Amino acid sequence: MSQANWDRSTIGRAGRFEGKLIVVAGAASGIGRAVGAAFAVEGGRVLFCGRGEALGPEVEAAIRAAGGEALCVRADMLREEELKAFVERGRLVLSVAS
Repeated sequence: MSQANWDRSTIGRAGRFEGKLIVVAGAASGIGRAVGAAFAVEGGRVLFCGRGEALGPEVEAAIRAAGGEALCVRADMLREEELKAFVERGRLVLSVAS
C-alpha cells in the first residue's frame, strides 16, 4: 500500500480492527510497513517497531496524519533487551486502552 492511499476517507472505513491493538515487528519499511498501514486503514491501533532511527517515526507520522493511530518503538528484534522493551511498551499501550 502506498502512502498516497492513507487518507481520512479510507482510515477506519471498514473498521474490521476498530479498537484492536495490532503489534507488527519490522513495520518501518517494506512488507511490514504495508501491513501496519493496512491494519490502520481498517481502524486498528498499530504498535510497531523497526531498527531505523528515521523510518519508524516517518511511518508513525504518516499514519497519524491520515487519521490513524500508531506508535513506533525503535527496537531490533535480534536484541533481547530491545525485544523486552518493545513488549513492555505494548503492555503499557494495552493497559491505557483498557
